[in-house]
Amino acid sequence: CHLFAHHQLLVLLDDELDGLLQPGTRRLLLHPGGPPLACAGVTAEPVALAIGPEGGWLDKEVGRFTDAGFETRGLGGRILRVETAAIAAMAQVQAQRAQFEERSC
Repeated sequence: CHLFAHHQLLVLLDDELDGLLQPGTRRLLLHPGGPPLACAGVTAEPVALAIGPEGGWLDKEVGRFTDAGFETRGLGGRILRVETAAIAAMAQVQAQRAQFEERSC
């Protein structure tokens, strides 16, 4: 099952991702040890978040995401469940957008 899912991920990254995302989409990969997502400087651009399994992505997967234009970012020192990481990441992205919008007025 994991190998099948892994194969599908690689197909998505290599062949389908660009067609799914709007031009100019900021691509962020959540992975333990990455620079803080809170410091990513998200503005009004669309954002694609890649949130992986608990404990992080395989090195091979991180390389493929990087090749596909993703920036590695982290959520801090604690390992979060995927469901929690998704909520935490979206909250940080929305907070950065709100700060950007306040500065632009």
